[in-house]
Amino acid sequence: MSIVQFYKSQVKVGANLWPVMPGGGTLNWPQNHAVPSMAGNYWAINYIEGFQSPSIDVAIPLLDGSTWNNCPIKVATINAIFMTRTSDYQHDVTKVTQSLGIGLAFFDGFSGYGWPDAKGNSFSISGAKGEDVRFNCNFMLFSAAGTVPSVTTTPPDNTYPYFQGSPIRFQSLSFTKNGSAMDGLLSFNVNFSNNCSPDMSMVGAGPQSVLPVDINAGVATMSAQFVFQANASTHLANGDVITISITQNSITTIFTLNAIIVDDGNKSRNVSTARQLRTYNIIGAGTSNLVPPLTIA
Repeated sequence: MSIVQFYKSQVKVGANLWPVMPGGGTLNWPQNHAVPSMAGNYWAINYIEGFQSPSIDVAIPLLDGSTWNNCPIKVATINAIFMTRTSDYQHDVTKVTQSLGIGLAFFDGFSGYGWPDAKGNSFSISGAKGEDVRFNCNFMLFSAAGTVPSVTTTPPDNTYPYFQGSPIRFQSLSFTKNGSAMDGLLSFNVNFSNNCSPDMSMVGAGPQSVLPVDINAGVATMSAQFVFQANASTHLANGDVITISITQNSITTIFTLNAIIVDDGNKSRNVSTARQLRTYNIIGAGTSNLVPPLTIA
């Protein structure tokens, strides 16, 4: 029996292929059938598809090559997809720019789908000494035209161009707290979310699509976890400004946590089996309506 090789898979965001870790990509698209029970039927007989809100989760190996725009932490890329909001009453994120009519394509090596409409919902970035800098993100999918994408056995890019650059690892990292070097950090994890939800509006000219006509952003939130040696009473305080800088080859990106709230870590203690560590759980806050909890430059 023939097999489908994982390395024949592709994820394309706008005009750019993004590398994906083995086991690190999922198109979530349950059809949510309505299967009612009713007097007169001994078991399930009648059914119909229900409302569907597909999403895509991907774990991206970060590369420092600059031939293709395939590194999501490039400043222009991550801001355009996840961070920038419209200035009108909607204050919404912008959908992924289309390329050849496709905003986001997911292909498992044999078959997949090309979606015309997608928005960046959330991402996380993390790192520790001796490890890669890890980036995971979530996209929510919709169809403004109401059409349901058809399955295809054609990959987004038949030429299968290879990805260039070196993996971005712990060597690329530097940290500051309130403008000074922040020593002693063992690991970090920063989570950002636009808290998107499907637009449940119906159109006047039916029939209605099983897909949302749009995805709407909610209040942006940020959280983080920092692990230090337990060698100080407190390492972090409310209002601290933390920066995480990634500098490697063509990549120079600074994540700024503009005003942290230390929700847990300053008072909690534990007894471990080896060296004592302390984990700080952080809530991100802005300093005004012009300075959000997280900025990327």
